Amino acid sequence: MPLNDRAAGVGTDKCEEMAAQLLFTLQSLTPTVEEVELRAGGDSLCSLTGEQAAAVASRGSAQHPDYLYFLDDKHRLVRIPSDSTSAKPHPDPVPGALGEGDTALRSVAVSRDEHTAAGVHLDGKSLYVGSLVTGGSLGEPVLVSRGKSEQDRLTAPSWDAHGDLWIADRNPADARLLVLRQGAGEPVEARVPQLDGRIQAVRVSADGVRIALIVEKDGDRSLLIGRIEHGETPGDPPSVLELRSATPELEEVRAMSWAGDSRLVVVGRERGGVQQIGYVQVDGSTPEASVPAALTGVKEIAASEDERLPLAAYSEDGIVRLPSGMQWQKVTEGSAPVYPG
Repeated sequence: MPLNDRAAGVGTDKCEEMAAQLLFTLQSLTPTVEEVELRAGGDSLCSLTGEQAAAVASRGSAQHPDYLYFLDDKHRLVRIPSDSTSAKPHPDPVPGALGEGDTALRSVAVSRDEHTAAGVHLDGKSLYVGSLVTGGSLGEPVLVSRGKSEQDRLTAPSWDAHGDLWIADRNPADARLLVLRQGAGEPVEARVPQLDGRIQAVRVSADGVRIALIVEKDGDRSLLIGRIEHGETPGDPPSVLELRSATPELEEVRAMSWAGDSRLVVVGRERGGVQQIGYVQVDGSTPEASVPAALTGVKEIAASEDERLPLAAYSEDGIVRLPSGMQWQKVTEGSAPVYPG
């Protein structure tokens, strides 16, 4: 595929990223496309096969996480190896204050390098950030909501690829989408000009370019996808632009998680229907991937960008996971399962 002369000086890594994105786009339209070559000024810049494109994509964002994290019945942050094949793996408290149980938690997020975690207090009011190292202290909360009830306070947090922490305050008097640079400092309010409703859940994609929001309006909960645009200078607030629905057929989206750069796993219900689990692409289309096995009473769900790792969920049976080609298996009692991100 020929590009203009301005592309002639592009580096190999950037060229391969463009080729991978182009190949994935073409394959979604024409599956028979097996290779893409980019050219400029009559010369070949790079070429990629499907297998090479998958490697480029994983190099960019889909790191293999070491652990699956969740809260145990004492509201401590615990973890099990992400690729554990044990039917009943034993969860261990994480190193540091969040694993000691002195601060009871209701939701958590672990940074993508798995060195830091953020946790929302059991009452939903306070957000804490701590290092996952033995002896690490917690300190004062980095954010406090003034919402009057638990449902009107903080959502679960989410880390982006740059190490920034995103969270929404659901306080009706001051509802905001907030970002804490590197998980610290004064929270910055993100601009969401097209938002119509109140944010109930936040998840940032592995590439840090897109954000998924569950937004409630008039009793309905929809899944919206937006593009993150960072300010021109480090102090400028980011914006979330081009919000659009990824699940127009669902009236009640209860939980979601990124399951790849352009795919999410969603728990929701159609009008008059029953709760279901399925995959959606960011453009709202349904991918060809098989539908996960049915599971009742799902409250939260977690997926990794590494598609080889099992789905995990918090259901009426506690923490469960879905190894490839198998049925849901109970892990232990607990809640709020998350992979890093």
